[in-house]
This record gives sequence, C-alpha cells and structure tokens, in this order.
Amino acid sequence: FCEKPLATDVVEATRVVSDLAARGMRAGVNFPFASSFARDYLQQWMADGAIGTPERLDITLAFAKWPRAWQMAAIGWLDGRAEGGFTREVGSHFLFLTRRCFGPLTLLSARCDYPEPGRSERAIRAELKAGALPVTLSGGVGTTDRDDTNTWTVTGSKGRIRLRDWSIAEREVDGQWQAPPDALPNAEMRPLILRRQLDKVAAMARGEVHDLASLGEALEVQGVVEQILATGA
Repeated sequence: FCEKPLATDVVEATRVVSDLAARGMRAGVNFPFASSFARDYLQQWMADGAIGTPERLDITLAFAKWPRAWQMAAIGWLDGRAEGGFTREVGSHFLFLTRRCFGPLTLLSARCDYPEPGRSERAIRAELKAGALPVTLSGGVGTTDRDDTNTWTVTGSKGRIRLRDWSIAEREVDGQWQAPPDALPNAEMRPLILRRQLDKVAAMARGEVHDLASLGEALEVQGVVEQILATGA
C-alpha cells in the first residue's frame, strides 16, 4: 500500500511501477477518494441521469496560506519547489477523482506561477480532458480566508452536481445546492472514509477484489501534476 506520489520524480515513479508489475505484487495507492461516500453519491446521480450528459468539469482549490496551518511543521519540504506545493499535495486527489470518474487524463495547456524564489507554486490554471470531458483546474494561495476550500463541479445537459470541501456531495435543485441528509464535514467523515479504505487494504492483502487507486492511475496523475508544475517560470 503506497503513498502518493510514488516517487520524487516521474522517471523514478515509472521504474517503481514497472518493477512492482514485473514482480506481480499486489499494490494500491492511498487516494482516499477511492473510498469516499460522497463519490458514491456523485457517481450514482450521474448513473441515474440526474445531470444528463456530462459536458464539463471545473475544479477549484483555494488556500489562505501554504502549507496549511496544521502542516507548518513540515514547511521545509511542503513549500519547496522540488517536492512541495498544493498541486502535488491536494490537486492530485482531485485529478485522481477525475480520472476514476471520467477516464484517462490529457493535459492541453497550463500555467503555474512561482512568485517567491525557492518556494512552491502560488497559483495554477490548467485545461485538460478526462476521456472526452473538458476539465478546468484552478488553484491559488491567498484566495480565501479559510485554511482549505475546494469544489469539484460537473455540469451536464440537465443540471449540475458537485463535491464541496472534500466530503460533501451536492445536487443543484431549483438553483439551490442540496446535500444528502447523511452528509458530514470532512473532520467527521474522514475517519469513516479511512476505515473503509483500510478494509480495502485488507481485501487487497487477502487477494480479493478491491477498488483502491491502482499504480497506473497514480502514475498518470503524477505525470499530469508534474507537467503542470513544469510550466512555471
């Protein structure tokens, strides 16, 4: 069971994936959206035709500061350009979710801003495709007074659905966003998701079917993230 990213660069990550595949080893990667209850709602709504045909996806990430307040003890590497930044730490999760829901990722264009020498990115904007679906990813530091806020919004021919702040799935009904009655904020939902994730790790260890993030999915996400970050001056 691996953390993301798989290695410090894409070349090494590719080697790791090839090596594990050659050995026939069981493996999964810790992208908790694989075990998200909110994701279940989103996929069910789409399967039920609630939004018609998906037409576009917009991902927005916003942070008061980077790193986030609870990560300041690790600022040395979390805010370094080589290994840190919110695109690797947070954006990768939403790109995995996008990949899992809509298919392979292709980066079309990107811009990444590094205004402070030696420090990680402070803003990104990217245009991608997930399968055939157009995707926009944008993020910035200092764009909110909240530690961390995010939205993942799918617009379809008949309506919209979104994931908000990591754990809350919502449908737009008569112009208002509505969440299921069992929706919980991330602080309360996270332990439930992690328990579900660990159940899948146990299933993997027993050789049973599971839907943890695969090495291939994780490598694809890492490749896109590094392409985005490489566009910065």
